[in-house]
Amino acid sequence: LIADDHVLLAEAVAAALQAPPRNFRTHLTANLEETYLAIKSETHFDLIMLDLRMPGMLGLKSVKEVIAAAAPTKVVLLSGNADTTLVRAAVAAGGLGVVPKTHSLKALVSVV
Repeated sequence: LIADDHVLLAEAVAAALQAPPRNFRTHLTANLEETYLAIKSETHFDLIMLDLRMPGMLGLKSVKEVIAAAAPTKVVLLSGNADTTLVRAAVAAGGLGVVPKTHSLKALVSVV
């Protein structure tokens, strides 16, 4: 699940993950409400890539709520601002970590 309100970025990440040899299936959401609906659906997600600043997000509070709602699915955060304080707080909240949007698409796919 790629939850990000920047459609161009989300579609680029999805295309890279869907390309051979990976062939991952992806689902996109653009706000917190759509993300909760996807989590509650019958679709199983192995990973949720969650934008920290999409509509509906209330910072780390929302991150904790998504992690709890999605359990045991793993959650990694996407952020244009991935400072060490944010990384520590995200990991302490149960997230796998933060993938900076400043990384290349190739690096992001390698992380996944």
